[in-house]
Amino acid sequence: MEAIPDTVQEDIKLMPDYIATFHKWMLGQGKKDSTSRAYVRVIATLFDEDGKSPASMATKEYFDITKASFKNKVGNGQRSASVKLWIDFWQENGGKSLESSNGVKMYQVNRSMATSSPKPSHLFLSEPETEEAKKLRAELELPKEGWTVAIRTRGHTDLIAAVSPGGSAYTTREAVDRRLKRTPSSGSRAQPPEKTPEAT
Repeated sequence: MEAIPDTVQEDIKLMPDYIATFHKWMLGQGKKDSTSRAYVRVIATLFDEDGKSPASMATKEYFDITKASFKNKVGNGQRSASVKLWIDFWQENGGKSLESSNGVKMYQVNRSMATSSPKPSHLFLSEPETEEAKKLRAELELPKEGWTVAIRTRGHTDLIAAVSPGGSAYTTREAVDRRLKRTPSSGSRAQPPEKTPEAT
């Protein structure tokens, strides 16, 4: 994700118009308004969470990362479906002609460039580890100092992340291995079933 270009102030100003144009484009493609509205909000959420430029979000690299993410898996693929449509939209439109968002709340984004050094897009606060978290820590072979396991309950699913000393959340075994600069593990301990998201 770090290799994908971040957004800039101009993108943040224009993103509501991009999203409004995206909405109109989807309707023109025959999508139901309810479905289009759902995709609109997903794109706005991804923009806020990941802080990537509109053009960067229309790349295969960004699509692949989004598709492999835990949130996409527990959301029945809605995030990757939204990005796939965003790619199609960008290839056809590319921001050449933008509709005005007219301040409509649905199109608005919450990201700002107020801070000079942006925080990680997925920040988890440290908290006492449960027995389940301790078990996952052992499975992930995390360092004893600084690292924690965070578990967030979302409805009927759990969002699980290994949290580095700096507060960055890593949601797959591969991402943890890359962060710790170690050879990816193999075998049954690599990743427990249903807990295999990609780093975001």
